Formats: sequence, C-alpha cells, structure tokens
Amino acid sequence: MSFLNLLGTIKESLGHNKLRSLLTILGVIIGVAAVIVVLALGTGATQSVMERFRFLGSNQLEIHSVSSSGMMSSSASSSGNHDAKPITFEEALGMEELSLVERVHVSLGGSGTAARGWAKLDTSIRGTVAPTPEELAQGEENSDWILAKGEPFTREDVEYEARVCVIGQTVAEELFLDEDPVGQTLRINGIPFLVIGVFQEKPLERFHDPNNYIRIPISTAAAEFFGRDASVSVTADIVSEESIDDATAEIAAYLRERHEIDIMAGEEDDFDIRSFEAQAKAAMESARTFSSLLSGLAAVALIVGGIGIMNIMLVSVSERTREIGIRKAIGARHGDIVQQFLLEATVLSLTGGFLGIAAGIGAIPVINHYSTSLFAAFAWHSLPLAFTFSFLVGIVFGFYPALQASRLDPIEALRHE
Repeated sequence: MSFLNLLGTIKESLGHNKLRSLLTILGVIIGVAAVIVVLALGTGATQSVMERFRFLGSNQLEIHSVSSSGMMSSSASSSGNHDAKPITFEEALGMEELSLVERVHVSLGGSGTAARGWAKLDTSIRGTVAPTPEELAQGEENSDWILAKGEPFTREDVEYEARVCVIGQTVAEELFLDEDPVGQTLRINGIPFLVIGVFQEKPLERFHDPNNYIRIPISTAAAEFFGRDASVSVTADIVSEESIDDATAEIAAYLRERHEIDIMAGEEDDFDIRSFEAQAKAAMESARTFSSLLSGLAAVALIVGGIGIMNIMLVSVSERTREIGIRKAIGARHGDIVQQFLLEATVLSLTGGFLGIAAGIGAIPVINHYSTSLFAAFAWHSLPLAFTFSFLVGIVFGFYPALQASRLDPIEALRHE
C-alpha cells in the first residue's frame, strides 16, 4: 500500500468517530499547551529580571531595614538581641559621604488625601530627594522625573523641609480641572502645599493608576506625615561594579556605627544589603522552581494523553480484527500492519500537538492581560520542542497497539465477528 493510500485509510478510520478522536488527544493538547506556556513564563521571567537589571544597573545596592523588609543580613548572628532600628532618611542621605557611594536614592511613602476647595482625592504621597540633572533629562529612558510643566523641588527644598509638591496628571485633573495647577495651593492631609510642577502622564495600568500620586521633599514627608524615625527605601549607586563587595562592607560598617551594633558581641544586624546580582539569582531561582512545577504538570498531561492514545488504539485493533485478517490474507506483511497503526497513533498525537500549540500561543496574551504577577513572552524554540514531544508520544504509546495488531493470526482474525 502506498503512503498516500495509507494516509487515506487512516483519515477514514479516525473520521468514523470524530468525538472519540478529539477526546483521545485532549491530554496531548493540554500537555503541549502547557509546554508552550511554561517556556513562555520562563522567558518572561528572564526578560523581567533583565529589564530590572537594565534599570537598576549592576553597580547598585538595595538597603532595607529588617523591621520593614523582614529580611536578615547574611552576617546576622542567631544569638544577638539588639533592638532593630529603622534606616531613617537622614542616615540614608549620610551614605553619600561614604567613599564608594556615588549617589543615594531614598523614598518614603504612604497614602493620604489631597484637597482643593470641595474637591478631594485619595492619593499616594511619596517623599524623595531632589532629582539630578541626569534624572531630569527628557531622553533618560528610566527617568521618573519627566515633567509636563513646572519644575522639580531642589536640594534646598529638601534641606529646609519646604512645603512644595509635584503632582501627577490624575491629581491635576481631579483637583484643578482645566486650570493650570502650577503656582496654586492644595492641602495634603490638611497641610497646605505649593504646586510647583506636574508630571508627564504615564500609561494606565489595569489595577493601578500611575498618575495618582504627589511627590514632596523627603524631609517634609518625614516631618509632616511619617515621622523622622520612619524606615525608608534606599538604593545606593556604587562608584563601580568591581567595588560592590567593598561598598557593601563600608555601608554595613556605617549603619552598625549609627545603630550601635556590636557584631563582636553577637548582636544581629538590623538591616539587609543586597546587590542586584543576588536579587537576580533569587528571582531566577524562583522562576526555575515555578517552571519545574509546571513542567511536571505538562509531563503528566502528555503521559495521560499518551495513555489515552494507547487505549483508543487497542480498542481500534479489537474493532478492526477482521480488517487486519483480510489485509494479511491478501499479502500485508508484519511491518505493513505495524506501520499503519503506528502512523495512526502518530497522526492522532501530532494533531493534538498542533492544537496544543495553538492553545498555548493563545493563552499567552490572556495570561498577560489578566495576571498582575506573571509575564509570559512567546519563546520560538518552544515550537520544535512541542512538535517533538507530540511526535514521540505518538511513537512511544502507539508502538504496543501496532505490535499487537501485527501479531494477530490471519485465520483467527478472519473468523472474528
């Protein structure tokens, strides 16, 4: 029998019961779709880490208070009993005096109510240091200081705890309508602030309005709203990537002195210092663990799909015993029967594979649209991998039924009713 005739026979055989064939390959569809999604999630996680690396840079350190982050320094002793102290904005700014620290980014934030006349708006209050000329550059891709109008506050404003603010577009629209906010006053939690600038509008996000915030000098935020002892978020730019370890030791020594921590006495550090490399490794490890879990589920689905194919092929052999006897009686060889049934199983599996590929690709934009914590990016190398898996499932799980069909005695098969 020619290959084309064989394919026609297979099409006719599988077309007799389309629903049964579809249910048979359902496991393969789910398994292959899971392979596509798993690789997409792994690629997305890698891209997310690299994107953060591009924005943060390899020469940055993040410093957290233990009390606020819940993380312990790697040098902390389990026997210490030192009371944890927060890292204040004054301590954070003092890090700029260290020899290996080039620049410190400090922020302190929370929620509040902005009001003007009868209009009120619940918004986010962020206290930060004054921007650098580089951060103000319109061409700086990762700059968070691109203004639509007005100007930012200065180092003097931070030093003298000035009641000035720069507002987002949502705040400007809700409180000032069509008026120009610059030069006017609004009240934040009842305290008057002069609006000196308006941020450029940012793209809306599904569960968050990135334009609903007010930025004020960090010293003012600490003095008026959060307290001078409030713990701040700190990112330090180090003079070079090669100085990361030395800078970590220098910052640790500075904070231990300020917090009166005696590590020789077994006291624990009440802060945590992490480089991006350490964070990237942790993030990638979490992504790999998650991908391994999903890969296991995908493998189970493929095995279930393969068992389904084997089961339906065994049923098919039983139903077509007389047909097999006739084929053998007119000269079909052992290998011809094996080839026919093995090809049927492979066609079933590959059909499930193609449908699974389509389902997996279709699931990627759905995940990105509805998930706030996961990001999937299609990986082209997943296509040959998914195709190979579906092909192997057909071969492996179709071999036994094909072998059983080829071993049937032609005389006994012809007597089968």
